[in-house]
Parts: sequence; C-alpha cells; structure tokens
Amino acid sequence: PNRSPAFFQADADRSDDILSGVVVFILGIAMLFICLFGLVTVLQKMLLGTSTRIIYKATNVNGYLAMLIGAGITMVVQSSSVTTSVLTPLVGIGVLNLEQMLPLTLGANIGTTVTGLMAALLSNANAMQVAL
Repeated sequence: PNRSPAFFQADADRSDDILSGVVVFILGIAMLFICLFGLVTVLQKMLLGTSTRIIYKATNVNGYLAMLIGAGITMVVQSSSVTTSVLTPLVGIGVLNLEQMLPLTLGANIGTTVTGLMAALLSNANAMQVAL
C-alpha cells in the first residue's frame, strides 16, 4: 500500500528523526553550494569589463560613507542578510576587495539595528525593550 516517509509517520522514533534531519541538512548544504557556485559563475560572466570598473569606482569611497551606503541599502531592502549576500559573491569574483566590503557590511548591520528601533518606536514600551 501507499506508505509515507518515516518522518511523516506518527510512530516514527528518534532514530528516524535524526536520520531525516541529517539527510535534509546534507541536501540543504549541497543546494547552498550549488546555488552559490552558479551565482558566482553567472556574475563572472555578467560583470566582465566596463561594469566591473563601474562597481569598483562606485564602492571605492571613504569608509564612513560606505557605512552610510550599506545602512541605506539595508533600510531600503529591510534585510542585512540580503545586502551581505549580494556583496559576498562580488568579493568572490574580485569585483570588490574585502576592505571595501567591510564598511558596507558594518553599515548593513547598523541599518538593521536602526530599522528595528524605528519599528519599535511605533509600538509599545515592551517592543522597545525587546529591540534594545
């Protein structure tokens, strides 16, 4: 008859849960590596020539200004993870230096903090205490 996988069954034991967790973890890590490799490959092909120089010049600014840019981008997209995830492959393919990415990432983290504080200001006192 039709049987569902062990981790969907009510009588699944701890070993079934552990095995399911390990399999899903390995599949997730494999998918992450494959997607990142694909992203870097596509970016390398797209960012050859003029666009690489434009990005390099646009991000080759004072560290404090780069922090403000990172905070601004994060406030617009509402996620420092998105900002950092976009910048990391650019460093991987050599469009940005680590020295250029650091202030942008710090700004992204500051932007997340400011966004959380702004959201907490619109709520009650308990929300502000949680945000701090």
